Amino acid sequence: MAEELANLMRSATDSLVLPSSAAEEVISSYRRKRRRRLATLCVAGAVAVAAAVAVPLATTNSASKGNVNRLVPASPSTTVVPLASVSGIDITYLPEGLVAAPNFVLGAMIKENGHSSISQYYQPASGQTLGGDTPGISLAVQRGYTTDLDGFAEQSKGSTESWTTVRGKRALLQTLQAIAPATTVTYELTWVEAPNVTLTVFSSGKVSQTEVMRVADGLVVHPAVPLPADPAAANAAVRQVVLQAFTGGQSSDVTLRAIENGKELTPVLAKLTESDPELVRTVRVQTIKVYFVSADQAIASTMLTYRQGGFPQTSEADVTVNDTGGHWLVSESSYCGVIAVTTGGCPRP
Repeated sequence: MAEELANLMRSATDSLVLPSSAAEEVISSYRRKRRRRLATLCVAGAVAVAAAVAVPLATTNSASKGNVNRLVPASPSTTVVPLASVSGIDITYLPEGLVAAPNFVLGAMIKENGHSSISQYYQPASGQTLGGDTPGISLAVQRGYTTDLDGFAEQSKGSTESWTTVRGKRALLQTLQAIAPATTVTYELTWVEAPNVTLTVFSSGKVSQTEVMRVADGLVVHPAVPLPADPAAANAAVRQVVLQAFTGGQSSDVTLRAIENGKELTPVLAKLTESDPELVRTVRVQTIKVYFVSADQAIASTMLTYRQGGFPQTSEADVTVNDTGGHWLVSESSYCGVIAVTTGGCPRP
């Protein structure tokens, strides 16, 4: 399992090679691959989309210690400023140089029994590509689910299991020697923070076991995910902009109005439309599942269909959507994570 996750994390950074007609529009993104058991960092697949279009690429497996012993709201008087937050979990420590990755789409996955898992990724602030020995961390949050740690340990394969504690809570630590070209050890730490709250910290590259434990010990867990003032209205707004951004056969102005800084992406849309007009024309959003990870941010887990080369295609994509001052828009970094022509994001003229 840890081996699979390490492979998935590396494979998500590989370049996607398209036909020569689209060679300059190489597109990398991330898709969640369904796991049979507990979900943690799992970037599976990549999608290439032209102006609301996805092109599938199957991948192989891919500060100080806190003192939080129960679910409590953050104290108003706290002096600890979270480095990142996701699904009501504040991260107060990350290994030096790591930040919440701006060009990584937040990941959402539905498990077979209906509960959801939300992941956030942390990579070097320099933007160094993950893979090999490059350090990386992820946090997976599962609310509404309490894992059976003993059963989980029995089913694990390919890693060394040991038992430890996170702020007094029993935790399963899985250790795996990374696959070449990486030379480091990867860690996966899973524990039940409280009934119906299961957390996992996963590492890759040059991140030590001590640092993994410190990340886990420093988490501040809130009772629930902060929601918008009007969740129903926000849900509808998120769905609307996702449909608008990822539906083909419409004017580019309509598409780009649903994306942060969309006007600046006009050249990208024009060029990609020219390279594969059939794909651009036929793409449709078939399903949308919305997960709020904060009061002003959501993940839209989508299924896209389209035609390419005369054949029907489907692809999954997790899209980050932000409240930009009263207007929900698909984030530019998320959109560029789906249609990125370079690892640095969408090109500029």
